[in-house]
Amino acid sequence: MAWQNPKTNWKAGDVPTASDFNRIEDNIQELENTKETPAGAQVKADAAEARAKAYTDQEVAEISQVLDAHSAQLDAKLDKSGGTMTGSLILAGDPTQALEAATKQYVDNNKGGAPQLVELKRFTSSGTFNPADYPSAGNRYFIMILGAGGGSYKSDISEDYFASGGAGAMQFIDFYLPPNSLVTSFPVVIGAASLDSDGGTTSFWCWQAPGGKKATNYTQYGQGGQTGSFTGERGRSDRGGDTMYGRGASSSSSAGRGGGSWRDKVGGGGLCVIYGYVE
Repeated sequence: MAWQNPKTNWKAGDVPTASDFNRIEDNIQELENTKETPAGAQVKADAAEARAKAYTDQEVAEISQVLDAHSAQLDAKLDKSGGTMTGSLILAGDPTQALEAATKQYVDNNKGGAPQLVELKRFTSSGTFNPADYPSAGNRYFIMILGAGGGSYKSDISEDYFASGGAGAMQFIDFYLPPNSLVTSFPVVIGAASLDSDGGTTSFWCWQAPGGKKATNYTQYGQGGQTGSFTGERGRSDRGGDTMYGRGASSSSSAGRGGGSWRDKVGGGGLCVIYGYVE
């Protein structure tokens, strides 16, 4: 038995036939046979809930995966409040506003401040200074020359040397080399030291720093060099005169750059240090 389409075009005066009544009865029976029971409805409801839950769980899982991926991407981003980058940041160009980040090329091209004074060359023996080999900002150099230390006093009646010699004079030179200078190299002469004589003069081109004087008797310790920016320190009873670049000799130690000392300690040799300006 199956559902039959009902007659819907009845008109006044129509007389139902046996087939009409049979169709109506059959349809009533079909409805009775196919009506939903509470148990059946529950089964369908449970199935629908299960399908809805499965669909929801799948959607949640997919959304969670997307969120995790986005979270990983966000963790790799630099926060607006600040942070530490692990790689290089390439900017679009040089800054045009006061608070805009600056590129390295902009800083290199626009860095200011006073140039730093650094040592370029140190002469402990005579030679020639060529500025072309040691460029300095503005062609300016700061040069220190130091005379050699004077010797200790030697007694005429003894082989020992008594009384300490003085330190050499020291001179500082603020030197500017014009770009079109005809002089392009400068001689450097380093004064020598010996036991029983005055210290040798150190010179840079036309500037000189005389050496320290030797001790002349038991009580007359050697005078320091007398010409230059700084007069050399006089010798003392226990050691030769000191300098800013080294101490004088004592009875147990050799001279750095100062005067000689008794018991055959020779004074320190002269010195020339060339400083330059680096931006």
